[in-house]
Amino acid sequence: MSIPTTHPFAFDPTYGMKLDELLAIEPPDEPDGFDDFWEARYLEALTVDPKPVLSHSRITHPDWHVLDLVYLSTGEFRIGGWLLLPREGQVRRGLVVGHGYGGRDRPDFDLPVRETALIFPCCRGLSLSAHPPISENPSWHVLHDIDRPEAYIIGGCVEDIWLAVSTLTALYPWLSGYIGYSGISFGGGVGAMAIAYDERIDRGHLALPSFGHQPLRLMLPSVG
Repeated sequence: MSIPTTHPFAFDPTYGMKLDELLAIEPPDEPDGFDDFWEARYLEALTVDPKPVLSHSRITHPDWHVLDLVYLSTGEFRIGGWLLLPREGQVRRGLVVGHGYGGRDRPDFDLPVRETALIFPCCRGLSLSAHPPISENPSWHVLHDIDRPEAYIIGGCVEDIWLAVSTLTALYPWLSGYIGYSGISFGGGVGAMAIAYDERIDRGHLALPSFGHQPLRLMLPSVG
């Protein structure tokens, strides 16, 4: 794929880097206690019973049974979303599908999977999981409790993904170890953290994940 030579920005959005230079970038050093912090949160999340509640959805599709879903995440936060079940075949795998910072108003029906139970959760504070005073505006949501690592909203959103996995294993116990995750942008960022510590997730696909090399990002001109 060629790189466009015209763009609307007042700076070079490639920063003069080609693929080899991008691949050579090393991640920044992790903060002290990073793994301990996330592993403790994951173990705590495993103690939560998601208590999933399913109901028939107004959304219909010829290939999928569509169910409205509510489950409990950490802090008894109610998470809304959808569960898709195939109309044909058995449920042999599970897939949790994250969303971008635009939120989610319905499931995706064009994912190339079969015989799979899919959960489309809305992370806390967004879309079906809106919860004032948490702002649904991405510019404010991402800052919610950012000064308190133990309460920062993004950590809670990672836990929401772990509890989506717990929901799948509660509904279909044989899926443990056969669960994937797919997410883009915001969903890619929280998914990267969720996958790193959850051994129940055996594979993942992250597109344009947020929350990457922040020190480098702050050195480069951008539009946000």
